Amino acid sequence: MNQVITYQSPSGATVDLTPAQIERLGCAGVWPRDFRGQEYCMFSHGLHEGDPTYSDAELSREFGVAS
Repeated sequence: MNQVITYQSPSGATVDLTPAQIERLGCAGVWPRDFRGQEYCMFSHGLHEGDPTYSDAELSREFGVAS
């Protein structure tokens, strides 16, 4: 099991990201958005056990973030 942080968008949708994924997204200057195009901008749940929403390969494909 991985360690993830859950973020929530204003619409209530959530995304789970590992600390390494968060760092890569930050360095690339991109951030995931929900189905309405709203950024996941609020912490919903701090660091906890879970699986990330995106694999590293999906993160690279979706956001152009190198793994």
